[in-house]
Amino acid sequence: MKTADKAFLKSFGDNLRAARYQSKMTQEELAKHTGVKRELISKYEMGDCCPSVETGKKLADALSIDINDLFIARYKWELTPIEPAEQRTN
Repeated sequence: MKTADKAFLKSFGDNLRAARYQSKMTQEELAKHTGVKRELISKYEMGDCCPSVETGKKLADALSIDINDLFIARYKWELTPIEPAEQRTN
């Protein structure tokens, strides 16, 4: 798996967990409200997998948040500038 993919999954999981905590819901309660298995919610939060947009919408609705709050990273990417080819030593 690519580094960007791992970062996305981690970001999604962190966002989901934070929204769930803010809503004062357990994984079991969120599962009951969405029809998504608790074990799968745990996997989302751990960054092991990502839900479909449809499932993401169910999660967001149950947490009373915008779906973008789940899927958009809450941190800034650190980008390393790329040197122009003529300046590279390799």
